[in-house]
Amino acid sequence: MMKWFKKLFEKESEVGPTAEEKFGHLWKTLVPLSNDAETLQGEIVRAVGRLEDEYNRNGNVNWKPGDYHSEFVKFLKHYLADRKTFDPQTVQKIKDAAEQVRLAAEDLDTEMDGDEEIKVQKHDADEAFKYLTERTVEWCGKNPEPIYRPAGQDYWITPE
Repeated sequence: MMKWFKKLFEKESEVGPTAEEKFGHLWKTLVPLSNDAETLQGEIVRAVGRLEDEYNRNGNVNWKPGDYHSEFVKFLKHYLADRKTFDPQTVQKIKDAAEQVRLAAEDLDTEMDGDEEIKVQKHDADEAFKYLTERTVEWCGKNPEPIYRPAGQDYWITPE
């Protein structure tokens, strides 16, 4: 992969880039403005970034169970929770963090605001996103060579 990519993951000093800064650089470099990323590295970054954006910027208002966002959660559980890259405890923590993201969007309470029913979150996903961001940066650092979709597979996320 490009020199910047390998350099990004070289051992840095104590004041080196944070995981969030590295994630931002990965986003700018690997994630297209629209559509899927070309590489698995880019698609993992895209999945975490899109889910975090929906949670923090939109309050999950566009999330519908079984839709695009839910597919990203499944994708992360499959690809980021990689047994070749992480030990079993980390794999489980990644799956748990992805599930926490799903719960924050789908497992809601209903409250009354006057005569109107409103949905409110029962679960917080801030720590889950922090963990997923850190593991994404780590995964990309441990998998620096581009991984492209297999021939004949048009999308990273495929219907089952």
